[in-house]
Amino acid sequence: YICGGGLTGAVVSLVESPIDLFKSQVQIQIIKQKQNPGTQAQFKGVIHCAKHIYESHGIRGVYQGLSASTLRNVPSNTFFFGFYELSKKMVTPTGKQYSDLSFPVQLFCGGVAGVSYWAFTYPTDVIKSSLQSDNIDPAKRQYSGVMDCARKLWQNGGWRRFYRGYSVCMMRSVPANSAMFFTVETVKSIWEKKHVR
Repeated sequence: YICGGGLTGAVVSLVESPIDLFKSQVQIQIIKQKQNPGTQAQFKGVIHCAKHIYESHGIRGVYQGLSASTLRNVPSNTFFFGFYELSKKMVTPTGKQYSDLSFPVQLFCGGVAGVSYWAFTYPTDVIKSSLQSDNIDPAKRQYSGVMDCARKLWQNGGWRRFYRGYSVCMMRSVPANSAMFFTVETVKSIWEKKHVR
């Protein structure tokens, strides 16, 4: 599960990174328009943003921040799936199935996974978000890469700069992943009872 989680993180980055980039660019545009109502919108929406970036900067533009996405996703998914399976094994008594355990216990295991996803890798998410919120024109970017971004963020606020929004993230991650894994295990159990002989 640890190796599977790491590989999943690498593959997911190829799909997730462009989507995060388009989302970040549109969000930054919305913030700028709220701060300065007269600001002209560069993008009509996420789809238009994706089209514009690809036409202007090609595939390299679409994958702006890919290295940071991979830097976050590989270890976070390793911890995510690894700690989830570890917690399942720790709470399941010998001779019993995980599906036999109580609702709160199953929620707990999903919560452990949610905490482990962010507990060790949140700073890399801050770096990723900063890179993907940067200018899409390479000549106008504030950050030249992951290390340059990390250095400038540190200069801008020390270690606290890498943990902005951490508590809110955890407040969302624990219940969301508890519900997600509980649903996965419930559906899996129902399917196996109906189709596995």
